[in-house]
Amino acid sequence: NDRINNFPIRIETLKTNRRSETNVIRFNNKLFASAIEYLNELHFSQLNEPCEPLQKAYSDVVQESPRTKEQGYVKVSFLEKDEEHDYTEQTLIALGKEVKQLVEAGVRPTDIAVLVRKNKNIPLIADYLDKELHYKIISDDAFRLDTSIAVCMMIDALRWLSSPDNDIVRAQLTIAYQNEVLKQDEDINTLLLSSSNEWLPEEFIAKAGILRFMPLYELLQEVFRIFEVNRIEGQDAYLFAFFDAVIEYTQDNSSDSDKFICFWDEELCGKTISGGEFEGIRILSIHKSKGLEFHTVLLPFCDWKLENETSDHLIWCSAQESPFDKIDIVPVNYSTRMVESIYKEDYLNERLQLWVDNLNLLYVAFTRAEKNLIIWSKKKGQAKTISELLMQSLSRMTADQEPLTWDEEQPYETGIFLPSATDTTSMPATNILLQKPVKKSVNISIAGHQNIAFRQSNDSTRFIQNNNEEATGNRFIHRGRLLHTLFSAIKIKEDIEPAIERLLVDGIIGTKEIEKDIRSTVGKAFSLPQVQEWYSGEWQLFNECNILYKTENRLHTRRPDRVMRKDNKVIVLDFKFGEQKKEQHSMQVKEYITLLAQMGCENISGYLWYVEKESIEAV
Repeated sequence: NDRINNFPIRIETLKTNRRSETNVIRFNNKLFASAIEYLNELHFSQLNEPCEPLQKAYSDVVQESPRTKEQGYVKVSFLEKDEEHDYTEQTLIALGKEVKQLVEAGVRPTDIAVLVRKNKNIPLIADYLDKELHYKIISDDAFRLDTSIAVCMMIDALRWLSSPDNDIVRAQLTIAYQNEVLKQDEDINTLLLSSSNEWLPEEFIAKAGILRFMPLYELLQEVFRIFEVNRIEGQDAYLFAFFDAVIEYTQDNSSDSDKFICFWDEELCGKTISGGEFEGIRILSIHKSKGLEFHTVLLPFCDWKLENETSDHLIWCSAQESPFDKIDIVPVNYSTRMVESIYKEDYLNERLQLWVDNLNLLYVAFTRAEKNLIIWSKKKGQAKTISELLMQSLSRMTADQEPLTWDEEQPYETGIFLPSATDTTSMPATNILLQKPVKKSVNISIAGHQNIAFRQSNDSTRFIQNNNEEATGNRFIHRGRLLHTLFSAIKIKEDIEPAIERLLVDGIIGTKEIEKDIRSTVGKAFSLPQVQEWYSGEWQLFNECNILYKTENRLHTRRPDRVMRKDNKVIVLDFKFGEQKKEQHSMQVKEYITLLAQMGCENISGYLWYVEKESIEAV
């Protein structure tokens, strides 16, 4: 290692681009030089000084071509909404027309790559090219689980079991079952207006009471079997991915179907699966395209912001001037107003980083193209966006050309279009190693299973001991951790019963004896007058909230069990369930008090609550 570290290193930028055709390289050289020039002037107009870090970062942006023949094609179009279509629809229509023209002109679909800045646009583009134009799609991000009829049908079955009176869910489930599974082609209005369950499987209605108490994975298997979901064609990839996700979910969560529905709505519905095609138009994000190259690159929605993408963009700043330097670090909302504040340098550093990041992203996208590069952006785009940057840069590029070759109302075009190379090779059918793989469908089915024994939720594993002590029950439970979890869930006295019920449902309280013991302990604890006052609901509560502080340039975290505030008075409470270690426990509470005082709190009192001893000690 010492030899390697001491070895002389010379950093040399490779200036020759062997990927792209000459016209594509020339376009990129001019465009990015103009873009840097424009941004530098923008910076200078605001601060009366050049943006030297940006100029330095792109000082070696110009590339050379090893080819003498001037080939390659670039087209940039600026779109806007009209009376019939908004900007997004216009972009999809233009993209579709271009793909059709490319294929007709001799570009194979497998040679086309569509690059996007945001993953949310991938399903939109894939759906349009697949359903409207019937092109095969290759993408790891194109097909979301919530676009699957089969998966959504199973989720609707869970929703109905949770809320049988939900007419909308029943209607959705009925339509999917009758028309997609049974292929009855029933009138949708008839199904929507039906107020009964006659259109759903009889077994599903009859077993609803049993199904509601089944573990999640087995419940979904039963739903799959009862509704004969396997009869819906083209859904196997979605179903395999869905059941894999359910297994992964149940590893760390309880089998509560309501919680799973929330997880589906908030996260799982957006999970994507591979398109599964061997040949077709590739759609991927610019980030995933790094290091790759494509014959023809299409770049729709080339209009993202150069600076903050969100209104809550925070910068963590450190002031150098007194008295502001007494606060080590401060979150400041990113905006141009920072230029007039003591955080000017933080703003400039952040803006430079954003400019470089977004220019780099644009550079990656533009340099993926080998032969043809086609771009769509927004006409009259917002300030400080890629749209504005493209328009300004192209205007500068063409301003000195005689005669002027670009009308801003028309697409910018340069170079010579190149189709795909003619494939003169034929695969010998006798050589098995050279044969293309044959795509075969795999059907998913659910085998019958025996009655399911009781299963504890995965939450309960945190309370099960891994030792060899003999036990009379079927689980060892760490009493202290269980009680601590219970008390952390209680904000006011009325929360006691729901908190205990939650532990029962999750299997954390597994026997009647443990339940009786816990209820007895809680009842005695909350009989103390001081505790009743703390849990009366009159206090502003901070339960299990982190306190962050910094020492020796390192961030630390402390988490008191309960902090209460009322009438300019603050109380810190730590509850203990084991052995009384007053000195150690007191030091812990005193540290909380010190940290709260540093935060500006006054009239702070600290208490140790030894719950099982029915003792409250002031610190």
